[in-house]
Amino acid sequence: MCQLLGICANRPVDINFSFRGWRYRGAKNPHGYGFAWWEDGRFHIVKA
Repeated sequence: MCQLLGICANRPVDINFSFRGWRYRGAKNPHGYGFAWWEDGRFHIVKA
């Protein structure tokens, strides 16, 4: 199952408040997980 989290901010924010629950659900997902964000004029992707 796919889950999406979207955050739009006009300043840097800490996503730990939303990420805690995802961390536990992601451990049960056989397909892995990933994150993407835009920072300092670049797009970043992390896959696991």
